[in-house]
Amino acid sequence: MNYLEQAVRLAVQLDAPVNLIWTREEDMTQDNYRNASLARMRAGLDASGLPVFWEEDYTEKREPADAVFIQYAIDDRRARVVSGTDPIPF
Repeated sequence: MNYLEQAVRLAVQLDAPVNLIWTREEDMTQDNYRNASLARMRAGLDASGLPVFWEEDYTEKREPADAVFIQYAIDDRRARVVSGTDPIPF
């Protein structure tokens, strides 16, 4: 039973709104997970600690190539999706 179904059933039984909070253990056993992936990253900082370059090789079974687009204002950046011969387990 998912969280929405459980909350609706409880609210109907109690005839009142409910705030359903799962324990961490319950949440981890009921959650939906993203596909397994692997990333290798390298970055460099300037003297003030700000990033000046970013490199990332990223593998993902089902995401589009633009999923690795870096959203940061770093002029020297490279991100690419690579494929390997070994399967990444789910």
